[in-house]
Amino acid sequence: EESGVFEEELFENERFQPFRGFGSNFPGHLLPTDRNKWSDRSGSLIPRYNPKHPNQELHEVAPRAPGGWVWLDEWKVDLSGLEESRVDVEGWNYGFDFVWLEYPPHMNGNT
Repeated sequence: EESGVFEEELFENERFQPFRGFGSNFPGHLLPTDRNKWSDRSGSLIPRYNPKHPNQELHEVAPRAPGGWVWLDEWKVDLSGLEESRVDVEGWNYGFDFVWLEYPPHMNGNT
């Protein structure tokens, strides 16, 4: 019997630019070939993301519970890889390019 509990995932993507640091603005940080600021695990656009407004915040893009469903908890950052150094203290995973990132991240990062 299914429990009727489902997990939703949402990924925030940023890029490091010399002299600018990390960020997710486009144009500015993200390149035209990069994932958008918000994506699913595969890097695809999420339904509520609006490419005409690329700098949306979490509350603007987070999926809404379908009719008759309720959220069991608030959105939270997945820190499950912290002890193994797979993510940093804020839950960020690092790689040379988005296509090289994997989730869950490898032990000791994705270098």
